[in-house]
Amino acid sequence: MTDKQLKALEVALRRKAKRQGLILQKSRVRTLEAPSHGTYRLIDASRNSIELGDPSNGYGMSLVDIEDYLKEERWPVECDAESQQLASSVGHDHWSARGLAVDLAAARP
Repeated sequence: MTDKQLKALEVALRRKAKRQGLILQKSRVRTLEAPSHGTYRLIDASRNSIELGDPSNGYGMSLVDIEDYLKEERWPVECDAESQQLASSVGHDHWSARGLAVDLAAARP
């Protein structure tokens, strides 16, 4: 992949992560020998905790790792009755996608 293609993938993954309530961060380490140099992690924005990353330094994931993780359906979303009603009113009946909880929170008046 060229630098331009990598940057485009990074930007696309940042948007996808944001829609799922996550933040994509790139390691700021400049030392080429450092294990986290040029790697990424995902942060859960609501809990401000590491969602995906090496336990030792928090980073360590490639863009391919991030892309694969964002494609997965990881956990069922537990919602209250109001959220379920709102979801059904906008046509959502699938509660296993992380992004739905974010969409529902944004859709509330």
